[in-house]
Amino acid sequence: MTLTKERKALMAVLGLGLIAVAANRLVIGSEATSPSVAVASPIPDLSPGVLPPLEVVTTGPPVESVSTTEPTLSDRLEEVVREQGLGLWDAADAFRPSTDWLADGQSQAGPHRRQLSPADAFKQKHLLEAVMATGGGGRAVVDGRTLRIGQHLDGFELISVNQRSAVFESNGTRVKLTLSLDLASR
Repeated sequence: MTLTKERKALMAVLGLGLIAVAANRLVIGSEATSPSVAVASPIPDLSPGVLPPLEVVTTGPPVESVSTTEPTLSDRLEEVVREQGLGLWDAADAFRPSTDWLADGQSQAGPHRRQLSPADAFKQKHLLEAVMATGGGGRAVVDGRTLRIGQHLDGFELISVNQRSAVFESNGTRVKLTLSLDLASR
């Protein structure tokens, strides 16, 4: 096997790397390279006009973590959810204005628009995200909320679920919401 310039250069780099590792272990030492040896002390209280005393930090065994008896933020939030009976199924679109904010008959587009029928307003306001056909008639996911046949949404009752649509009815008026091919656009 002949040694080309490229192989000679690679062998030289490898040799220098081995020399550097050996020098690091022999000259510098290996006791300070482990993170388990590092020790940190708490930050002292810096009251105005008072300087804390200087501390000497030495290496030694790892400091045990301080346990706290206070509940974590996650624990407190879970407690609020349990106490108030909250759940993801009740969450609405946070960016959609409440119907209480809109004047009677006013669409979200503004007062200069024509007044929409309740069926058109329902169809414009709600988005069918998913359907699931079951033996009991099926379920529809509208605006992130799962509905069974017979449940109501804004005064409209879900009466049927098909392969790509859901039909709602109110006062004899039927509205058919169809699955959108592009859910990300809304």
